[in-house]
Amino acid sequence: MAQLHVIGRDIEEDKPLNLSFDEGKWTHLSDFEKSITPERAKLALLILGNYSIKEVKIRLLPQHDQRQKYPLTFDEQRRLFNHLPDHLRQMSLFMVNTGTRDSEVCNLQWSMEIPIEPLNNSVFLIPSQLVKNGYDRVIVLNSVAKQVIDEQRGKHPSHVFSFRGKPLNRMNNTGWKVARAAAGLKVRVHDLKHTYGTRLRSAGVDEETRKELLGHRSGRSITTHYCDANIKNLIEASERATNPAHESTLLTILIRKSTR
Repeated sequence: MAQLHVIGRDIEEDKPLNLSFDEGKWTHLSDFEKSITPERAKLALLILGNYSIKEVKIRLLPQHDQRQKYPLTFDEQRRLFNHLPDHLRQMSLFMVNTGTRDSEVCNLQWSMEIPIEPLNNSVFLIPSQLVKNGYDRVIVLNSVAKQVIDEQRGKHPSHVFSFRGKPLNRMNNTGWKVARAAAGLKVRVHDLKHTYGTRLRSAGVDEETRKELLGHRSGRSITTHYCDANIKNLIEASERATNPAHESTLLTILIRKSTR
């Protein structure tokens, strides 16, 4: 958890701005993380209101106050997704099969798609300004994620996911909260990413490959690192996360009990 103390100026009322935001005030902008950057805080204020930001100060609470991870079992996923409206169900299904973040899914655009014809598949290249670690990120599609993408084609001219003809700013909205309560789960939107990582680990995917799939790569060139063969290997590894036979209930429980 974190609190933001923001100093700036309100453009509309032309007066000094001095505000504090806690987790509940702005998690809807994207999945809430334990590491909040000034850049993300400025984006939050731009979305929350018409502010001209001069400075952002951040105060982080102690580690033990942070939310525990809550990866889903396949049974819990079914329970939750059954209560979600269709557009959120599709977005959630994509997240839990790609390890993407809320903000990455909401901002995913067709212009980011790159066909990989030899594999009869495609990848999405998310530009660095939309990625938390500041590096371009390649999203590979296992069979479930590919099906989700194919079902979105033709629904919106620019964005992959939309609702009533408009892109979404966040997934952590009323529909998500109602479904979570109905399913009786403590899961956050960001836990879908943790779920994907946990399933990869349970399926025996090595750590280096897991980092690639989860977007934890840093500093390596996209053009020199990725090729058809490498993408094929990543797709095959990601496919293992779709198989309930690889599920480890013990690992899921251990991760939930740990804050690290």
